[in-house]
Amino acid sequence: MLLEPSHPARDAVVTKSRTVPPNAGIKGLCSRPECVVEKVNSSISGLSWNLPSVARHLLEGNGTPSVLRSTLATSEPVKSLRRLAKTILVLPFLALLSADPASYPADDVVAKYRDAVQKQQTATRNLSSDVTFEADIPRLKKHGKLDALRKISTVGRVTYKVLGFSGDDTVKKEVIARYMAAEIDSASKQTDDVAITPANYNFKYKGVQDREGHRVHLLELKPKQNRLGLFKGELWLDDATYLPLREQGRFVKNPSIFIKKLDFVRNYEIKDGVAYLVHFEGRTDTRIVGRAELNADFSNYHVEDETHATEEARTN
Repeated sequence: MLLEPSHPARDAVVTKSRTVPPNAGIKGLCSRPECVVEKVNSSISGLSWNLPSVARHLLEGNGTPSVLRSTLATSEPVKSLRRLAKTILVLPFLALLSADPASYPADDVVAKYRDAVQKQQTATRNLSSDVTFEADIPRLKKHGKLDALRKISTVGRVTYKVLGFSGDDTVKKEVIARYMAAEIDSASKQTDDVAITPANYNFKYKGVQDREGHRVHLLELKPKQNRLGLFKGELWLDDATYLPLREQGRFVKNPSIFIKKLDFVRNYEIKDGVAYLVHFEGRTDTRIVGRAELNADFSNYHVEDETHATEEARTN
């Protein structure tokens, strides 16, 4: 049997008050708060606490050397704990930097949307497009289809020229004609009372999302007043241009006492930096004929002849 040579310097720990025998140890040390450091060190990967080495024979026995107590109070683990505490305090601020875009204020997104709409305003004037309306009154089993030419003058007024109709006259008069009249009336007023602006709406930004194959900035809209022409719903903005891709929701005030509610969807297509209306869906519950449904498809946008547009602007 080999005997390990003695090492006096290792086999005793000298303190100011007494000499601690090798078998005194620090039994039960890990029940003390300071020893939690060692347990934390072993449970958290990627952190190096640089714990001071303690001779194995010091971990046996009943006593707690005073030199070890003083070491635990001022050693690197305690400093590491302090650094950890500071890191924890900083984490909320780091979280803000990597937060989901939905946590950002809506003001910046709305401002970019308003700027994009203003820039394209002149490009959406003096335009004509083909329109096909299809409408149904399910309870009466009535259907109608109307083709028209839609014109927007240089001053923003809307007019329709009917090219053909097939179906029930009730659908034509009570559904399609009412939609065209409402759009003509709204365009002629040219008011900011129904515009999508901070003056009329409260906005909640929901972040960038994938919707129907598009990357969009999603905004929830809630009107500040119960005014005709305002709606509660959503606004989808193109991720790159901030131009509208969709407006959808329910109007907060009905245009007639015969209408109980009116839901709608407007879809836009962006071409050459301009958002063109390409589809409209309307669903309304009426007090007389029940539910009415309207779909309108807009296509073949083209610039009106300048001479004709000038004459139309003068007559209007």
